Amino acid sequence: MGSWLDSRDAELGYTRFYESAELPDVRGIDLVIIMGGPMNVPDETTHPWLVAEKKFVREAIDQGVAVLGVCLGAQLIADVMGASIFPNEFKEVGWWPIEAVDGGEDSFAFPERMMAFHWHGDTFDLPVGALRLARVVRFSWGTNTAGFDRGVAVNAVQLILNNPPLEIEPPSIVANPEPTWAQDGSAAKLSVSAKGEGLTYQWLKNGSAIPDGGKVSGATTDTLTINGLTEDEVGFYNLAIFNDAGSVITGKAKLSLISSDAKMTDDLVTHIKFDESNGSSASNSGSDSFPVELFDDYGDPNEEPAGSE
Repeated sequence: MGSWLDSRDAELGYTRFYESAELPDVRGIDLVIIMGGPMNVPDETTHPWLVAEKKFVREAIDQGVAVLGVCLGAQLIADVMGASIFPNEFKEVGWWPIEAVDGGEDSFAFPERMMAFHWHGDTFDLPVGALRLARVVRFSWGTNTAGFDRGVAVNAVQLILNNPPLEIEPPSIVANPEPTWAQDGSAAKLSVSAKGEGLTYQWLKNGSAIPDGGKVSGATTDTLTINGLTEDEVGFYNLAIFNDAGSVITGKAKLSLISSDAKMTDDLVTHIKFDESNGSSASNSGSDSFPVELFDDYGDPNEEPAGSE
């Protein structure tokens, strides 16, 4: 959202209600974006600024200003447009794919399919005249779950699970991805093993979903391949795994780059301890082989250095 606004040289303003409830004149605004929060729509006693925010949202809609609501913002739009807000039968927390529903030529168009992180407990009825725009993949939405559009200027997005308990187990991790080193310009692979029925996948880099295309293939499988490695691909990778019963995210694995002209020199020092418990002595002369374990500069290969993110 930020990059989209920056690319259009948008002049941005904001209201942080935890600092001040002062709101701008809606007549000087082209687009209102209402984001989420941990509070609920009816919580006007504990969060009195909700009264002013709801009035502002209603005024923006009445003035024909473009309005986008996300999460709590979607609930606020639904509320000021007369729809009911209420606790959903099931909470939804985790990574789930969503897919677009055709709302017609004049409605907001979601990507055909995308990955989203969901964290919701409340839901709402569709306002009168609103169109459903998206749904959670493989889940049947009732009338109380919605991403909706009411005219080209008003859009709201909230994705709530609304289905009965299932008789399958949620996914579980068998093997996490392993730290990987590869030369620049080469290809690297990271793999995960998981068990469960109907598994689907989404690879993440430094916490953000990775799309397929260009150098990347397998972003929605259990094996990620990255070709033509550069410094841009260095980072921490993990995999979100989900099925109809739930979701899980693996541990992180670091992808490191080795320069193509790197050479082994005598700057590498290893510290090896020999077992002398049987009375024998070890010497650094002669020739023999011993099992050793080498670590990188911060110890455990799965450990993130401070400040890695």
